[in-house]
Amino acid sequence: MKRKISTTLFALVISAAIFYCFSFTPDQNNKLSAKEKAGGWKLLFDGTSTSGWHLYNSRAPFTVWKAKDGELFCDPQDKSGPGDLVTDNEYKNFDLKFDWKLPKGGNSGVFINVLERQDVPTG
Repeated sequence: MKRKISTTLFALVISAAIFYCFSFTPDQNNKLSAKEKAGGWKLLFDGTSTSGWHLYNSRAPFTVWKAKDGELFCDPQDKSGPGDLVTDNEYKNFDLKFDWKLPKGGNSGVFINVLERQDVPTG
């Protein structure tokens, strides 16, 4: 009887472990597939930092934009001032693909082909 319970318990543990291993889907955010890499796609956001970005017309360090939990966001609690986020690199002949989350009452947008000029102040 004891042996039957041990065997049954062992089988349950193994079954649960196998189920867990096969049911786990890794996070695919901020990752390129092999096909995307071969097609020349580049990630603009690494999922963990603001590396590769700067504020419009400024190369100074900034805190208003943050990276957390795989998201790039403007922190409304940060009182360091507003700032439009711009990629460090310039791109041409591109496709832009992204996921967008905006809370109720949010006010934001995406601008492409931005030229930084000192005579055009930031928004």
